[in-house]
Amino acid sequence: MGTQPVNGVGFAAAEAYCRWRGVRLPSDTEWNLAARFDPLMGHSHLYPWGDVFDASLANTAGGDGFAGLAPVGSFPGGVSPVGAHDMAGNVAEWTAAGGLRGGSWASGGEGARSDLAGGTYSAAEIGLRCAVSAGAVQQ
Repeated sequence: MGTQPVNGVGFAAAEAYCRWRGVRLPSDTEWNLAARFDPLMGHSHLYPWGDVFDASLANTAGGDGFAGLAPVGSFPGGVSPVGAHDMAGNVAEWTAAGGLRGGSWASGGEGARSDLAGGTYSAAEIGLRCAVSAGAVQQ
């Protein structure tokens, strides 16, 4: 298990943080591909693990054992087909267009669907995920 996800970050601060790290916020398309596209099957799912919600696979409202944030990687069964952790629940994540994706620990199954954007979240429920352009060197 990892550390807690970054949370309580507004859009401008999320952009600035990624820029400081030499990366960027993902586009909506990139976020969707990381969260729900199964390259072996050639199609997308509603959730990173498939099309049926399972509260044991994400930090969402509904009995996963966490009252708020969970350490990154606490739900290995909910990893997306491309290996991305916590794409459903935990914190809603900013995308480059200023939208939020993935739901939060306070979202139910419907709010954690990978194909939905937006929602109403408290500042503590909002976080970020940075993206790297293909071919970029990371330090």
